[in-house]
Amino acid sequence: MSHHKLVYDDRCAFCCAAVRNLKRRQFNRPLDLVGLSSIGRHGDLSCLSPNRLRAEIHLVTDDGRVYAGAAALARVARMTPRYRWLGIIMSLPLIRQLADMVYRRVAERRHSLTPLVSIDGMKNSPSDTSPSDPVNIPAETKERRNSHS
Repeated sequence: MSHHKLVYDDRCAFCCAAVRNLKRRQFNRPLDLVGLSSIGRHGDLSCLSPNRLRAEIHLVTDDGRVYAGAAALARVARMTPRYRWLGIIMSLPLIRQLADMVYRRVAERRHSLTPLVSIDGMKNSPSDTSPSDPVNIPAETKERRNSHS
């Protein structure tokens, strides 16, 4: 099975902290976390603009659709049982526009926001996150998925 790929700026401590947080989530499908520094190893991502990739997070689905910024975050949220509701709300027309605006403001300031981001007291450094790392799906999720097949 192909995996969705979430492409993020692995030289941004704020982005790496967010990815570390994502690694703790349970997903209903495989998701590969791909840092910009390792994008060359993913030929299927070569169509993405390097400038846009540095500016905002991108989700590339297993069927080739590309979502960026708040739309990418909404899609990722919809892949988690706990935050599916948030992803659905973020996709509603007026909320989507607001989410885009908030995302752009945060993305523009992410380097200055880094000191505010701390997950479990961990130091926020890109080295804490592997540049191309599949999110582990808990065993019970895999078992549930296999029992439905």
